Amino acid sequence: MASRWRTVWATGESDDLIVRLGMAGPGVVVSADHGGALEARRADDGSLVAPPTYTGISGIRGIVALAAWRDGPIVRAATGAGSGWASYRWLQRWDLDARKEIPPAIDMNVAQVKHVDPAVVRGEQVLVVINRGTLEIRRTTDGAVIDKVVKHRETSRVVIGSFGREPIAITTSPSAHPELFRLEDLAAPEPLPGLAGGFVAAMDGDRLVCGSYAEPWNAWRTAWARDLTGQRLGPDVTGEVITSVAVADWPAVYMARADGTVSLVDLESGDELCPALRLPTKAASLAVAPGGDLIVGYGPHVARFRPPR
Repeated sequence: MASRWRTVWATGESDDLIVRLGMAGPGVVVSADHGGALEARRADDGSLVAPPTYTGISGIRGIVALAAWRDGPIVRAATGAGSGWASYRWLQRWDLDARKEIPPAIDMNVAQVKHVDPAVVRGEQVLVVINRGTLEIRRTTDGAVIDKVVKHRETSRVVIGSFGREPIAITTSPSAHPELFRLEDLAAPEPLPGLAGGFVAAMDGDRLVCGSYAEPWNAWRTAWARDLTGQRLGPDVTGEVITSVAVADWPAVYMARADGTVSLVDLESGDELCPALRLPTKAASLAVAPGGDLIVGYGPHVARFRPPR
């Protein structure tokens, strides 16, 4: 049995810090960096699908939301951007094979487009977008709204998943009760029981990775597991500030922290399943490759690691 993390592949071609990762199906990982470059890589060996796509979205108005998907053999992505110091009101879509934007850019009439996530609804690839007080389902082809529903006005996190083959979205806010949306039937949202004052950071079926708004947004240290009924599934797991989480194979969850470590934790027992991976800098974003390997964006690098087994 291996006793150390194995580096499957690692890249360092970007000149800027990686800010977001997204999986375009199981075989391709897409990264966005601080300079606005999008790169699609094969998850098995890290090779580029195509040269980088340069969006021109950089600096303090940089990319804050990334959704990736496949349209047949073509890799596509959508981005949202902006900050409290520099607004950027456009939802944009990109063809990463052709290395160009897919028109039209969509004016969302907000200072920052923070929440853009991929989903499959009734067999169609779509984008789930938060636009002020609504949750919208938009076509990937032209960005048009095909369904929408009113939600609580403020949103800090959105998690997309499925339960019983039904696609769902969970939105959380520090000032309102978490809400669950059934994406194939956008009726009024359902409140999540037992999570007042908390948020959902990741999900796997009906199992949720949760945190508390009692901890500041930039000092989230404590995570725990629960299910959609409100039942708690494990103890608090506390440590250094958490920067990102991703479910490997429930109850195994990758947990990246500000000290540059990434742990693989059994969230139902609270036990670490192996010694932590130690990176030279904190991880900005995590994804999970087929078979449960970790894909991580840290500094200017994207890498795939295999945990000890």
